[in-house]
Amino acid sequence: MTPSSPKRILIVDDEPNIVMVITDALSQLEPPVELLNAANAEQALAQTQANKIDLLITDYRMPGAHGLDLVDQMRQKWPDLAAILVTAYNTEQLEQEATQIGVERLIAKPFALDDLRRTVTEILKELDRVRLTPKTGYTPLVLVIEDNSDFRTLVRRKLISQGYRVLTAQDGVRGLQIMMNTNVDLVTLDLNMPHRGGIETLRLIRTMYVKVKVLIISAAVDEKARQEAHSLGVNGIVTKPVNLKELMGIVERALQSAKP
Repeated sequence: MTPSSPKRILIVDDEPNIVMVITDALSQLEPPVELLNAANAEQALAQTQANKIDLLITDYRMPGAHGLDLVDQMRQKWPDLAAILVTAYNTEQLEQEATQIGVERLIAKPFALDDLRRTVTEILKELDRVRLTPKTGYTPLVLVIEDNSDFRTLVRRKLISQGYRVLTAQDGVRGLQIMMNTNVDLVTLDLNMPHRGGIETLRLIRTMYVKVKVLIISAAVDEKARQEAHSLGVNGIVTKPVNLKELMGIVERALQSAKP
């Protein structure tokens, strides 16, 4: 799909009236968009089998999988998927969870339709900007493993803006789960994370995925950790605070030998 093609938006909500209202509101967008809908996560995932989705607008509480699970599952197939989470049960914890998986916006019910249209338009313009200079050939997939949700989201958005496909994980446990089901080309890895630290995660990556490129991005890299990382074949170590432009150069150089 090129930037000039109509964007495809999938609306997922178990309340038919909500789906109808959102559909009517977005049918007025210029340029026009293609609108699909589903009543639950199962139906939504079925839609992705035949359709490349640009933007997902999903309710949080639905029968079966909830909205954040749906975002996570759909990004396994479409890593550059943009997402809006709509909920009547907005809490600080939910906002944190939505940020952790890279949801672009969280909208509380009830919401003004003009605000929704404005938000959707902003996100679609950003998608256009990212895709104006698409990469040719194979596009590497980068997995960002980082427990700081703000930094994780920042790196994800910067990588997507450079044309990469991106998945994220909040710790090494989740990161390795993703790698078991997805062919990842490069991992950016924080050292200090809960559940499983960066060095332990790197050791497991090197045991199971020898060819995957790995960059460590961390605020604290002592000499012992640095030596151990190099002994495990890390492809680079970047110290926080990070210059994103320089980081993109390091990522590009590390991926030069990445193959589909």
